[in-house]
Amino acid sequence: MNILTSRIVLVFLFLFPGTWLFAGDLLKYTITSGGIARYFYVHTPPNTKTNCPVLMVFHGGGGTAWNAEKQFGFSQLADMYGYLLVYPQGMNKQWNDGRLAPAKGEQYDDIQFVRNILDYLPDHCPQADTMQVFSTGISNGGFFSFYLAYKLSSKIKAIAPVCVSIPKDLETSFTLPYPVPMLYFAGTADPLVKYQGGWVGFSKEDKGRGYSMPVEWTLKRWLTITGTEDNPVEVTLPDMDKNDGCRATKYCYYRNEKLFIGFIKIENGGHCWPGGSQYLPKALIGNLCMDFSASEMIIRFFDQYRK
Repeated sequence: MNILTSRIVLVFLFLFPGTWLFAGDLLKYTITSGGIARYFYVHTPPNTKTNCPVLMVFHGGGGTAWNAEKQFGFSQLADMYGYLLVYPQGMNKQWNDGRLAPAKGEQYDDIQFVRNILDYLPDHCPQADTMQVFSTGISNGGFFSFYLAYKLSSKIKAIAPVCVSIPKDLETSFTLPYPVPMLYFAGTADPLVKYQGGWVGFSKEDKGRGYSMPVEWTLKRWLTITGTEDNPVEVTLPDMDKNDGCRATKYCYYRNEKLFIGFIKIENGGHCWPGGSQYLPKALIGNLCMDFSASEMIIRFFDQYRK
């Protein structure tokens, strides 16, 4: 870092004491939520001054906001499409996502944390348009995207949960006061969040992580509560990687001639972000589908619902 850059950094930190510059074009912000210091990272697309939709990306259980930025590869796409990225950090690397499970850290109000972030952004990131908020995440972060739509459907424009389903704890109560579009990814051989439903985790009865409903039950529930016709257009995605052990089919459900619900069923797919990185061994989490980029598909889906 040269002398001029160092001076700029010092001035920036003096003017914005709750903010830290970070490598990789991320800014780290610290706010108080529920009486606790919480933090999140922001990536702002260059040459964009106003009206950036906010894409919130939630890490999985045991993960970090910093690693999520590296794992999912949204930054280049955000620059292309003009999205402001927000990577919140969960307390103890977890999200309170509606599962009544001992391992979930239920004492932390992460819905309030998101509200606080959205209240904070306009004064500190003037590019952010907090009337256009989108959410995605994998595993615990995917559960939380469902939970955000449930709790903040008036603020969330669309969601894209990956490797997840609605928790059994919300089986009878889950609803949407406002219809929320969804792009949904699930692998049929996911060893943690089972396609057919069950206890979340590697063991058959790991009650510490709660119980998930079947993936196709979740899809049907979303169709029902949003009033979407169950008449999908089925598209077999090209088998771009012959060695990944997966094939993917996209089921497209339309409203007003616009894709409202997309379901990507990955045959023999594991607990992985399609087109992402093999963050744990295949023997542990299953096959990583490399036939398409989930991140690119997600941001294109969201782009239908921006202003």
